[in-house]
Parts: sequence; C-alpha cells; structure tokens
Amino acid sequence: MKNKILLVTFVFIGSALFAHFINILPLNNVNAQAKAKVNRKFVARVQLETNCEFVGDVFSIINKNTGQIAPFRYGEAFLTAETNHKLELVVSPRYSQFLISEQIYSAQKNLKISYDCGSSRLNSIFNSLNDQFTTKD
Repeated sequence: MKNKILLVTFVFIGSALFAHFINILPLNNVNAQAKAKVNRKFVARVQLETNCEFVGDVFSIINKNTGQIAPFRYGEAFLTAETNHKLELVVSPRYSQFLISEQIYSAQKNLKISYDCGSSRLNSIFNSLNDQFTTKD
C-alpha cells in the first residue's frame, strides 16, 4: 500500500514538472513564431495588365484592411500589407465619381492582376463620359 502511494505521488509530481518544463522550453514558442512570420508586414508589388486606352493613373490598389491606397505608375503600385490582408483594384480617388466592381485579391509580395476595359459595363461608363465631356454644336 505504501509503495502504491509513493508511486502515485511520484507520477503526480513528475507529470506536474513535465508540464511546467514543456511550457518554458523554446519548442513551445515555435508555433507562435510561425504565426508571427505568417502575418509579418511586407511591401506588395502589384502589377496591372490592362487593355485600356486611357492614362494608367486612373487605377489604384487599396488595402481593404488598412485603407491604404497606392496609385499605379507605369503599370505598378507598391503598398504595405500582410499575408492575411485583402487588396482590391479601384478607380483612383481623383476620379471618385466612377466606380468599378472588381475581384478581391489576397496580398502577396508579387501580385499580377489584369483588367479588361473591353467589358460591356465599362464601355457604357466610358461612353457616358464621352457624351458628358464632348462639345455639342
């Protein structure tokens, strides 16, 4: 009986010590470090390929998580992001009266997106713009 009590006591103390040391070992922080690496900030380089006939500064990219907007210059835009952030192609704030509905993209260090200005919806927008700004005789 005395041996059983000693055995149970040693098992209990051993389990408590093991659980304590597991929490202090660096191995326990591996998962936390992996999560921290996943959500680290980086500069996203977004390349826009388009068949649009107008100047390239019409489009911008917005980080939906932070609200940061970056204009496209020579087909590229740069903004800070994290891997869990979402990016969206938008019309530049200078042309705020116009909206496009576009796909949401997951942030990446190098992201290539394309936009087709030949779509019928976008053509109707540009036709109305042409009608609005043309001189009438």
